[in-house]
Amino acid sequence: MGNMNEGSRYVRQLSAIRLQDVPQVGGKAASLGELISLGVAVPSGFCITVSAYESFVKSTGLDEILGGDPKLLDVDDDAQLDQHTGRIRSLFRAEAVPAVVAKELARAYETLGTEAVAVRSSATTEDLAEASFAGQHETYLNVRDAAALLEALVGCWASLWKPRAVRYRVHNGFSVDGAGMAVVVQKMISPRAAGVLYTADPISGERGRLVISSSYGLGEAVVSGQVTPDTFHVRKEGQEIVVRAISRKASKSVAAVGGGTKEQAVERGEADAPSISDEEVIEVAKLGVKVEDHYGSPLDIEWGIDSDGVHLLQARPLTALPDPPEEDLWENPVPGARWRRNWRVGEWLSDPVTPLFSTLLLPVLVAGREEQGFNHLGWDLPKTFEMARPWYCIVNGFFFTRSDPPFRGEAPNTDLAARAAILTERKPAYLLWQEKHLSAWLKRLETFRKVDLAAAKWNEILSLIDEVAMDAGEFWYLQAPIGYGFEEMFFHGFYEERFDEQQRPHYTAFFSGYDSLALKGQRMLYGLAQQARTRPHIRKLIQEESPADVLASLPTMDGGEQVLSGLREYWRDYGHQIFSFDWHFPTLGEQPELTISLLRSYLDPEVPDPAVMLARKRRDREQAMAYIDGATSEWTSEDVDAFRGLLEWHQLCAGIREDIAFHQQKLWPIMRAAVAEFGKRLAGDGRLPSADLVSFLHKEELVDASGSPASTVPVHDLSSVALARQAEWEQRRALSPPDRIPPSTDPSWGEGVGLRIRDYGAHDGEEGRYLTGHGASPGKVTARARVVDDPSDFGLFQRGEILVTISAGPGWTPLFSLASAVVTEVGGGASHSSMVAREYGIPAVMGTGVATREIETGQTITVDGTLGTVHLG
Repeated sequence: MGNMNEGSRYVRQLSAIRLQDVPQVGGKAASLGELISLGVAVPSGFCITVSAYESFVKSTGLDEILGGDPKLLDVDDDAQLDQHTGRIRSLFRAEAVPAVVAKELARAYETLGTEAVAVRSSATTEDLAEASFAGQHETYLNVRDAAALLEALVGCWASLWKPRAVRYRVHNGFSVDGAGMAVVVQKMISPRAAGVLYTADPISGERGRLVISSSYGLGEAVVSGQVTPDTFHVRKEGQEIVVRAISRKASKSVAAVGGGTKEQAVERGEADAPSISDEEVIEVAKLGVKVEDHYGSPLDIEWGIDSDGVHLLQARPLTALPDPPEEDLWENPVPGARWRRNWRVGEWLSDPVTPLFSTLLLPVLVAGREEQGFNHLGWDLPKTFEMARPWYCIVNGFFFTRSDPPFRGEAPNTDLAARAAILTERKPAYLLWQEKHLSAWLKRLETFRKVDLAAAKWNEILSLIDEVAMDAGEFWYLQAPIGYGFEEMFFHGFYEERFDEQQRPHYTAFFSGYDSLALKGQRMLYGLAQQARTRPHIRKLIQEESPADVLASLPTMDGGEQVLSGLREYWRDYGHQIFSFDWHFPTLGEQPELTISLLRSYLDPEVPDPAVMLARKRRDREQAMAYIDGATSEWTSEDVDAFRGLLEWHQLCAGIREDIAFHQQKLWPIMRAAVAEFGKRLAGDGRLPSADLVSFLHKEELVDASGSPASTVPVHDLSSVALARQAEWEQRRALSPPDRIPPSTDPSWGEGVGLRIRDYGAHDGEEGRYLTGHGASPGKVTARARVVDDPSDFGLFQRGEILVTISAGPGWTPLFSLASAVVTEVGGGASHSSMVAREYGIPAVMGTGVATREIETGQTITVDGTLGTVHLG
């Protein structure tokens, strides 16, 4: 039988099926095959594939009926839906199964070697992470002959057109007729007890606890709610039963002699007894942990126990699982340590990290920062500090940075000259980097770009990624001593102490008005908009058509090629800018539609010229410097020299920080291309269902997958693991991570913390609810808020709105010329977004921790970038 089925279109053995086969066998069959591959006990059987369903509907002409205009069907009109789907199901039952399908089914049934089988629907839209379709399609138990099996097969097919199944498809984003139906046929077991195992608590959302429901007989009585089952809660760590709730079970569902099932009374002495022993509870729990570890996400598992032990009957993603309890969700991974989400690398990682990034690039980035660089490029940067170890942690997929000593207490209580000496001794190294090392590195960058990835060997690509990652880490340390609000720590306090409050400029004026490569990109984009504005037909195209249509139409229009040429030049010089350090996310240049959306906004004649804004900020800085000349006229020459040394150091930092970040990002397209090449090869070999899933493998798995089709890493291992991790990652994106671990209420945060650790978050005051954060750019604005979760929303942003987002890296810069103010959840005084906000002269409050949860689009809010507050009413 096995050989017959290997080439069959219509029958496949469950043991030969894996998760990536969903399009042909449906979710249930794919999951059963995956369970068999794990070595757990699953009743043997086979699957009638989607091809059989498609052959049936085509040979009977049903495909033309099913392919009718779905827009004519109102799924919320019960009468219309019942009539439509009832007619379809009647047509299914009136037609004969194609002879070739019936023949293969009979042979498979005969070879299975059992009379009684369970027949279960397995739709292609079923048992997915985003929609389970649990209970929507038919199951037939204790089917006992070939004729009944054929009837059950058609019944499963027809159940795809039950009213509630159609309604469920539409309401969950699937098309009316966009599903296929496979059917699972398995040996029927007669369990003594059966039930459902949830590998997370479906009520509380707690991930560290399994919940087992159990009753006598077939598990369908538990699934359908016919009985009140026994319930056991088991702690995953140590497999300890922590809850044991035994119910009265008066009846059970069992197989009937002639086929089907029947209800049977439970003997009085057993009705109030546990349906399974503690040992069996633990055995089921251990199986659940094993399967969940393989899938990588919480599951809903059906099981049964007969004389041969525990059998698993089904495993599907546990959908609609609530967020875990807050107190358990964000546990401190190192007792006594303190962690912050929005510091350092965290400013560039607003989403959960993907597995490949977190195991390949992230450790190198952090090491480059915390180990004071690697000096493999010969930049010989001065060492400055050492962090407590471990330096970072990943909690529920989110990146957190250590906030323990040495960053305790205020800035060192040294005199002005000592502070200046400590900081300005670094100045020569940075000047040397600008004058010599950068040009040498840009030549090195070209050697990376010239690598022919398609022709490169697997280990050569891995070596390239490792080398480029080291460069990225070196750049990250180059920024380290000049980042994250050091002006505030080492300059601001002294400035407030020594200069008159009424007359002094805001201290940020000294660090604004510096041009940067990123700002040059904004001027170029603004110039392209002006160019398009002078051509009415092109302006109309950009304003009225979709970005994709704009890109397609420009080459055919008078003057369009000139605009397109300018865009290509923009993407060439500025398209490498990133939205996240995680290389899973595409760069600015890889999403050309975003640039068109921004170009549309720049056509507004009220949008200020970036060059004019920069000139104004430069004049503000010059005026601030003139104020210093007058205010220090009576100081001693030694104090003046020390103060100016301190000021000049921070101004050097302000002048080069953005350019350092700009050049560092040039490494990301190279790394993304290398990773994409791995994805192409794995997808081409059939080891991944799609190339982009490579982001959800670990570095070790990528190393093991040698690049050869003969790799010892099985197809289903890579596919199932990657798919499960992708599903978990998508679920984690909906979480709302805290700014700190432990919570801000923990006493440790009040002990010896520095200037950067503030009481961020939401508060209730006399004037209503407000947020506190880091006042990163001065000024006060009241306007309409626009919450932007993703770059795909850029086209919705309107001039004059307040930009509210989690974080805003370099790729977000074009929005700043449109925004009246900026509010973020993560970031600080020297983050990219705060510096750009200062250059554009708009108020900014960074690091509120909760902005996107507390503010809604359309809400009128007041942003005070001087005080670091956001009033919500």
